[in-house]
Amino acid sequence: MRLYPFSSLGILTEEEIDIENCSNHVYVPHHLFVQWLGTSAVMLTIRNAVDQEVVASMYHAQSKDADAVYVPAWMLASLDCDTEMCHVAPIVLPTCSAITLQPHNEEDVTEMELFQASLERYSAVRAGQEVTLWHPYGYSFVVNVCTVEPDDAWVSIAQADIPLVMLPPVIATTAAAATVAVAAVAPPPTAAVTTDATLRQRCFEAARRRMEAKEKAE
Repeated sequence: MRLYPFSSLGILTEEEIDIENCSNHVYVPHHLFVQWLGTSAVMLTIRNAVDQEVVASMYHAQSKDADAVYVPAWMLASLDCDTEMCHVAPIVLPTCSAITLQPHNEEDVTEMELFQASLERYSAVRAGQEVTLWHPYGYSFVVNVCTVEPDDAWVSIAQADIPLVMLPPVIATTAAAATVAVAAVAPPPTAAVTTDATLRQRCFEAARRRMEAKEKAE
């Protein structure tokens, strides 16, 4: 099986490509989609010729190429673009019981409810992974997956209540960034989260500035 970026599919807008690149969604050949869907498979392991591996969520069927899977850009990078002869197969993962994440920048520390909405575009993660998320306000941001339990190579975070610990940002510019928020990663409605009010206000202001800049650019 060959892997291609979403931009090669020819049916997605630029914004849709940007959003799908912030996920572990993949578009598989229609016949495989039907076959694997019948076995209730939703997650796939993708392994290249040198045994580099990513885990994907079977999200959509495509009829463009019966021997191709269309994937986010980060998957191609994780496989060092060695994507001409990849083995793709359904996989069952252990369910994550706890996860620790760390944003890259202070401005990326956001309301936990919005953060959870962004994280739901991933069905599986592993410790040490750098995850790019799509914020509901319309921009991407990066978090590090510091630890997961159980400490397997990959764990499922799909449709599960998971205790989540948020570490201070990698790049922190104020003392308020040292606030640690603890919540549960779960489909809405979500539990209330204790956060720093001043930090939260700055996050919303930063998001608003980004949206205004985007509107002016358009």
